[in-house]
Amino acid sequence: MKKTAFFFCFCIIFFNLFLIFFQINSSQAEINPIIINQVMIGQDDNVLNEFIELYNPNDVAIDLKNYSLKKKTISDNESSLISSKKFNGIIPAKSYFLISSPVFGPSIKSDLNYSNSNSLSPNNTLILYDTDKNISDQILLNDLVLLKNNQSLKRASLDSQIDTNFVIESDNITIINSKNEIITISNYQEVATSTDTTINQSSSTDYQITNLKNIKNLPNKSLVIVEGLVSVLPGVLGTQYFYIHDKYDDDYNVYGLKIYNYNKLFPELKIGDQIQVQGEVAISSNNELSFKIKTKDISDIKIISNNNPLPTSTIENINSFTKTQADNLKTIQGQITQNSNGEIYLNDNQNEILIKIKTGTKISSKKLVVGQNFLISGLLAFASSSSLPQIIPINLESIKNLDIIEENIEIADSQTLNNEFWETNTQKRNKIILIYLIIFIIFTAIFIFFKKK
Repeated sequence: MKKTAFFFCFCIIFFNLFLIFFQINSSQAEINPIIINQVMIGQDDNVLNEFIELYNPNDVAIDLKNYSLKKKTISDNESSLISSKKFNGIIPAKSYFLISSPVFGPSIKSDLNYSNSNSLSPNNTLILYDTDKNISDQILLNDLVLLKNNQSLKRASLDSQIDTNFVIESDNITIINSKNEIITISNYQEVATSTDTTINQSSSTDYQITNLKNIKNLPNKSLVIVEGLVSVLPGVLGTQYFYIHDKYDDDYNVYGLKIYNYNKLFPELKIGDQIQVQGEVAISSNNELSFKIKTKDISDIKIISNNNPLPTSTIENINSFTKTQADNLKTIQGQITQNSNGEIYLNDNQNEILIKIKTGTKISSKKLVVGQNFLISGLLAFASSSSLPQIIPINLESIKNLDIIEENIEIADSQTLNNEFWETNTQKRNKIILIYLIIFIIFTAIFIFFKKK
């Protein structure tokens, strides 16, 4: 009798454990995700005047502790706006929660400010992660049109998260924080728009369409429109510029040009983007002979298509290089003759050329070993202080050692496991193991019970 009572108590305990386990999971499943309701990326008054308004569609309040808010560029790079460690706050039932940059936060009575200096750009995807690091909601900011200053992207309906229709608002923008305070945002768009339109209309007819092959034949300060493929991103060789290249059917050259903006106003670009650029030709010869297009605004650069293959250059003799070829993509082959005191030289049996390594390319100069033969591609440059041309490699793939077959170390980097992903899956695996362990214990107890009986 005692054994029977013990057996049934044992079964009841584990049955209750099962109920508790599945009740917890079922209760979690009934909670609808928090959604992103409205976003603004800046104002003409201040580009950091931006906000993100969340909405809780549930009938209960939700604790946002350990949530995280991130932005993703069109090159799929994610960065935090609010980390999980600094995400705190409670969003009431059927109510809102207001997030902002630290600059704009006090003015709009936000509930939480960014935990870093990051900010939003028109081509970003905004992603809200829940406590389990699952995506609660995400929106592409340019899903309708390119979102501009003084505009907000707002969900058309709050009935459900399935309704992903958004509208652009520019007049009478209102937002709500968790205290149910309604804030109206002042808008400067009308004055800015009328001024910009006048400028654009008066100057648009002055621009001439050209290509990268012919642009260097134009006079300084010519107004041009040109297309090319993004080959070097902003920040790699300099924060105020990037490079485009293109190749044409009638010759083997890969023509290149620097695209410059003093205020670093660029859209979210990625390698292989076909873009159209409108701006002013600028030719200078201070430290280096330089051809570039100066742009005024982010709208001067338009992305036409993505994921285009970059043109490749053929091997050329150093003696064939001329100053009018500056910024073109060139490929050379030869032996490293010097690598000391920051100066690296390659000799192709006809002449020497300086190999200039830039920090942003993440190329180690130690790879260029004296006495070994290399195939190197990069931008052609000419310093005014030297008669020798220069090659500036643009990425890790620009340098190939012809004497040693090296293992591609970057493969290991690209296969680095995401710790957070594995932690999440480990938790799920542990739950499954727990279930099997409980089942095993129950069946073992039943087996022992009946065997003794």
